[in-house]
Amino acid sequence: MNSRPSRPSRSRNPLHEVLKIVIGGTVGVVLALIVLRAMGIPIFGGSAGSAPDTPIPTVAKTQPQPRVSSRANRPPLSMPAAGSDGAASFEMPPLQNSEETPGDPSDGRTELGKISIKNRPPISGHTGSIIALAVSPNNQMLVTGSEDKNMAAWQIATAALSDRVDCVARSFAFSPSGQFLAAAVDQQIDLWVLEKEIKHPLEGHQGTVRAVAFSPTGDALVSCSDDSTLRFWDPAALRETGAVKLDSKPLTVAWSPAGDAIAVGCEDHRVRIFSPSGRSGVMLTGCSGRVLALAFGGTGRLAAADSDGQIVIWDLMRPEQPAVQFQAHKGSANALAWQPGTDLLASAGDDQIALWSGRSGKKLANIGGHKRPVRALAFAPSGEFFVSAGDDHLAVVWDVTLEP
Repeated sequence: MNSRPSRPSRSRNPLHEVLKIVIGGTVGVVLALIVLRAMGIPIFGGSAGSAPDTPIPTVAKTQPQPRVSSRANRPPLSMPAAGSDGAASFEMPPLQNSEETPGDPSDGRTELGKISIKNRPPISGHTGSIIALAVSPNNQMLVTGSEDKNMAAWQIATAALSDRVDCVARSFAFSPSGQFLAAAVDQQIDLWVLEKEIKHPLEGHQGTVRAVAFSPTGDALVSCSDDSTLRFWDPAALRETGAVKLDSKPLTVAWSPAGDAIAVGCEDHRVRIFSPSGRSGVMLTGCSGRVLALAFGGTGRLAAADSDGQIVIWDLMRPEQPAVQFQAHKGSANALAWQPGTDLLASAGDDQIALWSGRSGKKLANIGGHKRPVRALAFAPSGEFFVSAGDDHLAVVWDVTLEP
């Protein structure tokens, strides 16, 4: 990453050449950029560090936008020594099946089917707690945000660091098409317009932005902040389209798969449901602590994790009271993720990841491995694996197979 070849001729655009090799689609552009940056090739045809020819106009201030990488005066994130897969100190113990789970624990069979989980070598390099992560729509790229003030992009297949940006990102969201990546950074949203290779700040919040989420169609973005507002954005037009003032500080937000509901988890232990236009709907109760994470299932269910280590699941057709409620972790329950297309729910807290039936709330398995509390969790859109990360500075990819 430190050696840089001479700049190619302007008559030949290296980005186009790479795009012929890398997968199609807008996320393919991101992967192409990663390759070019690793080679030290300027993206915009000028000298390294130059601004793009035609920056997108900003909402509040018009400034040339920086390139994705900011390596010039910073050393790269630390990586495992050459020839090491980083796995020597990370061994996954056997799955610990719950006594409540019917079936034979020896073969991993549960009420949802037979579960098989295998961890890959950990992704290392951060020197602080990893507090946010997201997997790209094509399942090939992982982005992580850490308290070491680095936002990093990784190749999932190789666990290799591809790029980094100097910032503390607290939440990520890819648009479903892969056209955009939104990152909650300080009091703004950094919206990466991936096809144009530039970053655009969406400004308007007056407090730290805690979470972001895209609509299922990708044409709208929602954010929540310590300023107690929920704000709506048009990512294509790069503008705010509305705001809602809340009576409790929001900590997390999620958009339903059907696109008809937005859930906001707050400090007052309650979950508020809004329409995409910002109209207030029902208020969900049942959590005994601050709502730290939310996840919509594909069966009309919404799961919440709270600071008391509890998970609460509501059937949104009958939201008056929780459908399922149980203690999940000894400390706070920090993260949640549904496996797409199934009732398998993963939660993270303390140094454990737990798998649950989203139907009954029964524990299906415990997954050890992390040595410190797990702070972030996300399934790949394909459902073939999930990624966990936390205070041990590691991100781990877990391959999951669920057989009937």
